[in-house]
Amino acid sequence: MYERRFMAPVADFLEHCLAPGGTVWIAEPGRGIYPDFARGMHARGWRSAIVARLRAALPGSGASPADIQIWELSRKTI
Repeated sequence: MYERRFMAPVADFLEHCLAPGGTVWIAEPGRGIYPDFARGMHARGWRSAIVARLRAALPGSGASPADIQIWELSRKTI
């Protein structure tokens, strides 16, 4: 989630691609926009939880390691 304008298209994509009761994992490096995305998903009936935290850098990027949260989002069942 880089910008608010991506929130609805990503949410729509996930709802289109996952079956009711489906689960997706999202790696998120603590950007300020993600809590708003999670609230929006909750409003759509999704559940979310952090299932892991780690420190990692993109291999070969030369970037400093970042703290990453792995979120599990589960789609509501019909």
